[in-house]
Amino acid sequence: MNYHLGAKLDISSVSDLRRQWIDALIHQNTIVFDGGDVVKVDAAGIQLLAAFARSLREADKEISWREQSVTLQEGLTQLGFHELLMVSKGTEEGSHDANIGGG
Repeated sequence: MNYHLGAKLDISSVSDLRRQWIDALIHQNTIVFDGGDVVKVDAAGIQLLAAFARSLREADKEISWREQSVTLQEGLTQLGFHELLMVSKGTEEGSHDANIGGG
């Protein structure tokens, strides 16, 4: 399932994203995030993303990235989640090789 993160991954979007992602956790085996348009992040958005990634790994599912914006990468790095999510700064458009799921 593909999820476009939109322009904001922040407290204003957490509630809606959480509902969507809980459904995905139950019904999907692979999640592909497109974070290329993210221009605003905050701790709540990053923590939700990290918690979801952890839940997917625990359920033997996987996440891959289509694209990540510089803002998203910086937010993940600043909050200490860069390695947890394995966001590759060199991901090419359309690439799914920044895999953060179970192995």
